[in-house]
Amino acid sequence: MLLSKMKMNKEIISFKNSIIVNIKTQEAVKSRASTTIRKFKTTQDVTVANRVAMERAEKQLNDAEEKINNYNESLRRIACGDLSELHEVLQKSKEMTLEFHDHESELAHKKAKATVAGKKRKDATYKKLRKERRAHNWDKKKHGIYYRKYLKAVDTLPDYMKDNLKTMPNNKGYRWRGVGFYGQQKPIKDEPLILFEKRRGVLKICKYFNDRHEIYEKKDGTTTLVEKEYKKKVFNIPIPPGGTPIEYDTAPQRHNNRGRRNNGRQNRDGRNGRQNRDGRNGRQNSDGRNGRQNSDGRNGRQNRNKSKSRNLTGWS
Repeated sequence: MLLSKMKMNKEIISFKNSIIVNIKTQEAVKSRASTTIRKFKTTQDVTVANRVAMERAEKQLNDAEEKINNYNESLRRIACGDLSELHEVLQKSKEMTLEFHDHESELAHKKAKATVAGKKRKDATYKKLRKERRAHNWDKKKHGIYYRKYLKAVDTLPDYMKDNLKTMPNNKGYRWRGVGFYGQQKPIKDEPLILFEKRRGVLKICKYFNDRHEIYEKKDGTTTLVEKEYKKKVFNIPIPPGGTPIEYDTAPQRHNNRGRRNNGRQNRDGRNGRQNRDGRNGRQNSDGRNGRQNSDGRNGRQNRNKSKSRNLTGWS
């Protein structure tokens, strides 16, 4: 309570001093205006500019006298204990202080926001330049890196893949270390591009169609579809000028190998002979297996007289 009373006394003294200072200021204005008016009244030749200056001085004089009267009235009210004007001044000062602080806070917030935005722009510019620099450096050396990887894949291609590629059509092959190796035979028409790739014991089968691609995984004898994606747009690549059309091969027919055991024609007793009565692979063979017109031997033609006579004395 004592502190608030002391603070109030300080506010009253400060307010009274400010009023006294304002009264002195207005008295100085009143004195200058009175001097100007007397000067123009004693002048014989009154021009339009002098008349306007005199009117302005008279207005300043009247305003100064009115303000001085108001300030004196304020001092009288304060002396009588009426502090309503002081409270109004303090409230207005408080509102102006809050408004000033809000304005300063808003300016600080805008400044901080602009600083963050500027920093983001700088970071984005730096990242963009760094990305472009790295992309430029990568473009200069990526071809050599990819070519060395390609040569390494070619050098390490297993022998069984090389042997299989010799008999594979051109739209089938293997993917080895990220490099595709395709068959050396003519491609089969209306067949997708198929690449086989083995990773960690799992065989991946990639099928590429004109409108989609499918990826299968074969593990422990079971093949499952793991990915299927359709293209947004199908591209049909035309034959370039001066180019030759692709030569396709027909799809190979799948034969049933179970009937190879009985593949002879007119075979009565043998397996692979024609008109074979007793032998297996002879023609007109009455006794032998692989002879023609052979009555006694196995692999001779008209070999009756050339055969040696048997000693039958031991059998009697």
